[in-house]
Amino acid sequence: MGRGAAAEFGRGRARRLLVVGVVALALTGCGKRTLSEQDCEAVRDQLEAAWMADGNQAASAAKTEEFKRFVKDEAQRIGERWMAQCRPMVGQQVDSGEYECLLDAKTIDEVMGCK
Repeated sequence: MGRGAAAEFGRGRARRLLVVGVVALALTGCGKRTLSEQDCEAVRDQLEAAWMADGNQAASAAKTEEFKRFVKDEAQRIGERWMAQCRPMVGQQVDSGEYECLLDAKTIDEVMGCK
């Protein structure tokens, strides 16, 4: 996988991941919870892990150190962007089902299924 393909893989997947995560937590439902900083951190950790799971699979197919570094760096950027979007929501009521779904997601596709 070349540099252009790696960048496209990252941009598309990361963009969808962040949008779904923020939209999911912003939804209200029957079960609500007050979002805390620790909640934001827990979801961040899970988003990074989901990204790494998918990214490492792609990296093993690509067999390049550059792509492996890209996957790791992008996981960190996703975490940072998530925290920047989540912190302003601390103290607000969010859907507990969506929160739990994000915490249980093991892949980006599972994260994107949290609606």
